[in-house]
Amino acid sequence: MIYLLITFLVAISLVAFYQYKRYRKIVADNGMLHTLMNNMTTYVFLINRDLEVEKTNYYSLNNIPQRPKTRILGNVLQCKTACEAGQCGTGEECKSCPVRFVINKSFQRSRGFQSLEVGMQLYDENKGITDVDISIDGRFVKNGGEPYMVLNVKNISDTKELLHRYMSESGSGGLPKLLLATHSLVFSIRVSQLLEQKCHVVFAETREQVLEQVGKGCNSGFSCVMIDETFEHAHHVIEDISMEMPVIFYTSEMITQNFGNLYCINDRVVGEELAGMVMSRLRVAAD
Repeated sequence: MIYLLITFLVAISLVAFYQYKRYRKIVADNGMLHTLMNNMTTYVFLINRDLEVEKTNYYSLNNIPQRPKTRILGNVLQCKTACEAGQCGTGEECKSCPVRFVINKSFQRSRGFQSLEVGMQLYDENKGITDVDISIDGRFVKNGGEPYMVLNVKNISDTKELLHRYMSESGSGGLPKLLLATHSLVFSIRVSQLLEQKCHVVFAETREQVLEQVGKGCNSGFSCVMIDETFEHAHHVIEDISMEMPVIFYTSEMITQNFGNLYCINDRVVGEELAGMVMSRLRVAAD
């Protein structure tokens, strides 16, 4: 009998020791994960399909206390529209918010998205308003059978400003000039790399910048304009560009015909094929 008791106590001790070691490993892993999350250069949000933030490193990275009554993404980020409406998604401008649109579509399709770039006006801690450009990646996940989205949100304002300055100040060296109108930093870099040493690419990010250069009655020495679907009100901007200016529209629409000065390229065209098609339009414009 005494041997059975000893065996039972030893077994209990071994189980307890194993559980303690397991607990210590979980604590250590959670500590490492906490350290990792709080030392990233991007904000990470775990949101549900109502865009409510379940977990985030936003508060720790900004060294500010968590707002217990603020759970919806736009309010957590201090979006000007969301804050003025009281709750993200209830304002009139929220109906055309590209962030809400893409996230909702991603939940409906049960898949993620990449490199959504948008301009936002955010309140800072002093209630001042800051214009920022952000890039968002989303990954669709399930936890306990429930759908969630992991968002990586990065401020790319400084990078876009540097790219804008570089593309605006670098000399053309006698190369043809292409005005690139896009809100996508990824697309800007891709095009500038593809056309490097082939033409001088100048970056535009607002309707006013485009029309000042190539609007009706204007031409600042550009041979062609290239505009993509990320550019706000792209179709209306194209209508206001001078009819004498060749325009390349980079679009997901399956357009097989070109119209007047408008030349459409499907966004499935990439790499050297895209570079060749753009340069062909520049050569046509030069002739």
